[in-house]
Amino acid sequence: MARSEKADSLHNARRRFYRASDRYLKKAQQATGNEQKRYMQLANTSLEKAIALYDDPTKAQNNSEVKRLSRQLNPRVRKKKLSEREQKSLVSQSFRTKERKSKEERRQDEAAILMSSDVGNSIYAAMSDIWQDEPYANRDDLILDYFGADSMADVIEMLVDSGIDLYADEDLEYWRYEEKRTAIELAREDLAA
Repeated sequence: MARSEKADSLHNARRRFYRASDRYLKKAQQATGNEQKRYMQLANTSLEKAIALYDDPTKAQNNSEVKRLSRQLNPRVRKKKLSEREQKSLVSQSFRTKERKSKEERRQDEAAILMSSDVGNSIYAAMSDIWQDEPYANRDDLILDYFGADSMADVIEMLVDSGIDLYADEDLEYWRYEEKRTAIELAREDLAA
């Protein structure tokens, strides 16, 4: 029995995310410090997106790619299936994981991945007073204006360069998330100047 076009699309998107996760892991093995942590976060987020594309994400753990990558990463598995819209969005995102891009395009794509992970959650939480009364769609632009930056990749780099460990795994302990959010709040005045 042939698979449906939708099933093929989801399967191929999962494979693209697995390959992206592998690429980021290899880069992490060659890097050190914050760069290594950033690549590990990118690898983990890519794997989480691949797992999310399963009809039953809890059954993804039987997949050999998931098992292999999970030995090195710590993906969180969603308990519920994604909506059709969410699935289509992830399939579209999977095309952006391809490596054939300029360095700046990869940098922007990596920033988009990070902003959809715990890194982004910390930044958005710390900057919520800037965008909370504005339309949700404008929050990135408001943050960029605040920092005088051209892209979210620039904002992430500014925060990391100021000494904030954006890539700490707060999934282990809630206080790490609060600590990161507080550090961003304290540093943002200096960075915006």
